[in-house]
Amino acid sequence: MKKAWSAPMLQTEVFEANEYIAACYTGVCDISGEVFLDSNGNGVYDRGIDSRKYYNEACGQQYSITGQDSVMPAKNAFVVDWFGNATPVWNFDDYHVTTTLTQNERPNHS
Repeated sequence: MKKAWSAPMLQTEVFEANEYIAACYTGVCDISGEVFLDSNGNGVYDRGIDSRKYYNEACGQQYSITGQDSVMPAKNAFVVDWFGNATPVWNFDDYHVTTTLTQNERPNHS
């Protein structure tokens, strides 16, 4: 009995995830004061350079950032008190600010 020759073959499998982890960042409007946008994006309050946007009241409204590709945003504004002390904050929709964002992972969430 004669055996037939066959060319060697390599089979590979590629792992493809059928789910993902979507990041969800939540914050609460938790600080009152004059809101100045970080106009030059340097992360430091620059008096006379950073532009005043509005006065914020700590209203307690909750908001979130979600999505498969969402990443923790940088703080993009400052709340300045009567004494000129600047607190770095996240500004949302030019209407709310928060000092703290909490990250929650949400598997299979779109």
